[in-house]
Amino acid sequence: GAGNYATWVHRFHRFRRFATQGAPTSGSMGYGTPAAVAAKALYPERTVVAFAGDGCFLMNGQEFATAVQYDLPIIVVVVNNGIYGTIRMHQEREYPGRVVGTDLKNP
Repeated sequence: GAGNYATWVHRFHRFRRFATQGAPTSGSMGYGTPAAVAAKALYPERTVVAFAGDGCFLMNGQEFATAVQYDLPIIVVVVNNGIYGTIRMHQEREYPGRVVGTDLKNP
C-alpha cells in the first residue's frame, strides 16, 4: 500500500524472502489491490495479502471483479481510520487549520 499505514506494516512485519513484498511506500494511492491481483496471477501457489487504507480500498471494486473472474483469491487487510491519511497529513503541515475533503464516511 501507499498510505501512512504502510509504515506500520514495514516496521512490524518481517519479509523473509526476496520477491515477497510488492512495494515499500512508492506506489500510488489505491495500487495495492490491483498489485495483489497481478501477484496472484503470477504466483498462483502463493498466499497473497494486500494492505490497503480505507481510502485506497474504496478505489478498487473493479479489481475484485477481475480477481473473481479469473479465480485469483487474494486477502486484503483494510486499515480503517476514516480519513485519507497521507493527504490530510500534507494539508495539516502545509495549511494548518485548513484541512478539507479528507474525512471518509465508511460503511
